[in-house]
Amino acid sequence: MIDEFIPRASSSQGALAFFYCNRTDPERQELLSVLRSFVKQLSATVLHEHTMKARLETYYENTRFNSEPTEKDCEVLLLELVEKHPETTFILDGLDECHKDSRDGLITSLIFISSQAKRPVKIFVSSRPDSDIKERLQDKTNVAIRAKDNEDDISTFVRSEIGKHQNLKGLSQELQNEIVNKLQETSQGM
Repeated sequence: MIDEFIPRASSSQGALAFFYCNRTDPERQELLSVLRSFVKQLSATVLHEHTMKARLETYYENTRFNSEPTEKDCEVLLLELVEKHPETTFILDGLDECHKDSRDGLITSLIFISSQAKRPVKIFVSSRPDSDIKERLQDKTNVAIRAKDNEDDISTFVRSEIGKHQNLKGLSQELQNEIVNKLQETSQGM
């Protein structure tokens, strides 16, 4: 999906920031990790780089002895960065893999940024349907994809891979079908 958005963002002079949450990496489960990553990514693609660079340097000078950027600091910086682009897209993959405490704050921050921005902001969040996330996002546009929805894609991919490998091409159709079926069963749509 990121590969689809990168050319669109650069052709429209829009900005793209993305983050992959990961339940096995504590750093990739925290609210501030996500927001700081978004700030870093957007500041690197800003159209008026010199003005934003000066703003970030001033921010750093003013806060370096006090503390690291807070949630509010990141929100303010992100709003400033969003205003430097015709449109901005945020992609957050695996919200369910964040700490429960971080999820609500992330949703709140993203809604705040999109509601306060004067320029278009698009937000894409992927997640398992955990109850706290479903409740917070119930009034937003949702597209549910079940594991069963991916069976055809998995089948097509596996058949393609079988066709690419010389030592698998000679397998009987029955055995190829059995391989495809077994991989579909065990993949659980992933």
